Amino acid sequence: MAIERTKKNVKCQIKVVKIQTRDTATKNQASIPGITSYNNFVFENGGLRVWKAYGIGPDGCMKSFSKYKDLELHLHVNNCTLVQEKQCRIDLTKTLYVEKLKTSETRPVIKFSDTVQSSGETDLDQGWALRKQRKTSRFNDKQKKFLDEKFKQGTLTGNKADPTEVANEMRHKKQGNGERMFEINEFLSSQQINSYFSRTFRNLKSSSDQDQLAAAQFEQNLTNLNTSVMSKLSATN
Repeated sequence: MAIERTKKNVKCQIKVVKIQTRDTATKNQASIPGITSYNNFVFENGGLRVWKAYGIGPDGCMKSFSKYKDLELHLHVNNCTLVQEKQCRIDLTKTLYVEKLKTSETRPVIKFSDTVQSSGETDLDQGWALRKQRKTSRFNDKQKKFLDEKFKQGTLTGNKADPTEVANEMRHKKQGNGERMFEINEFLSSQQINSYFSRTFRNLKSSSDQDQLAAAQFEQNLTNLNTSVMSKLSATN
């Protein structure tokens, strides 16, 4: 229905018309470059997906045929020789890790409500975390004699004894009757042996310096005495 006005705008005429709902516009067909023989299309939000697939059966079959009838027989029987696809080291590691997670036991998650709040009291004595003082143990005569012999031997030969080798020798040293020379509680570490050698060297150096000082003092006293005697003899003459 439509209203049509006259030229003088005096009266209106009403007409009934039929509306055409069919789209009379011509459709334009356009070809997509690179797509000529694809017959599978899917419209997606990100674009158009096309592919070409045939019923070739499961993948992985490694059989080959010299005649086409052998291929047809194989397709009917469906007796395929499948070869497992090789995985790279990264994929194999991920697969084994997932299988390990599936078989491993899962630890229960402790809820905060299940935890017991500590009252702040403890049975530990005050200062329990402080570093304990190291007790100094004195060497016995047998240990000192053994170490002094090693030190003297190194001084005479010029090859100083290695504390690590000396400590190892103490653990295997035996007497003439085949028994161990040192008990387990008498074993010394390489640090203890090194400290003993250092103290022995300092003591020898200190005693040597004192001997040299005493000898120089004796020479000085002898010179002073000689000078005094000669002066008295000169005065008498």
